[in-house]
Amino acid sequence: AFVVALAGAAVPAAHAQPRCPSLQVNRNDPHYYRPRGAYCEGKYVQLDGGTVLRVVSLTEAGARIDARPGGQVAFSWPPPAPENVSLRVRSLDPALLYQMDKPPLGTAETSFRWPLDGAADARLRADRVGILGWTRMPVYGRPQIVYLLVRVDAGAASPNPPQLTVLPEEELSSLTVTVLRVDGGREIPVGERRLRPPFHPRQPVVFRIPTAGPGLYHVLLSAGLLDGRTWPDEIWYLHR
Repeated sequence: AFVVALAGAAVPAAHAQPRCPSLQVNRNDPHYYRPRGAYCEGKYVQLDGGTVLRVVSLTEAGARIDARPGGQVAFSWPPPAPENVSLRVRSLDPALLYQMDKPPLGTAETSFRWPLDGAADARLRADRVGILGWTRMPVYGRPQIVYLLVRVDAGAASPNPPQLTVLPEEELSSLTVTVLRVDGGREIPVGERRLRPPFHPRQPVVFRIPTAGPGLYHVLLSAGLLDGRTWPDEIWYLHR
């Protein structure tokens, strides 16, 4: 399945440090990953393995982070706000393993502001950043991770289409994306995309997702491997 490292991302008590996901770090690096106020941030030294595709970003198209000293960036997701929203920002540059995690607070939230001093010091690249927001909610009676469409520094402009980014962990020969809108107990086809190779390991694949208005969407992905096998997977996301 798509990997989102949730271990350790528990709800922090009031005035307590957030519980960070368990990442391998070099504590001799002054920017190593650790709690920083209400969130966790910094460099780590190794990615988790064991998957073919890794979902790394779901935002409105055009979202980017310009990490400058003294700056900050605002993330938001449309109301009504779900409870227990987690937010992750990570570098997609293989030469820089850097991540920020905002754990769920146990309350309904619609936005989060992230100071960018640490990211600027680490030289986080604006064109190599993945942004994910998610919550847990029942889908067909079972709890699921459901992604939220994140906006970055949203102004008065009209919302842009959703843009999904995945990171292959090995060379792929093909990648097909099928989008369905959940309507009660039915799933209505919205569109399908057959993306063109090349799909290289650890190189982001960025594409827009077709939509048909607000609602819950089921996105099916089918990755073709070089040995002829097919790797199927799925995600759910809310579009409001």
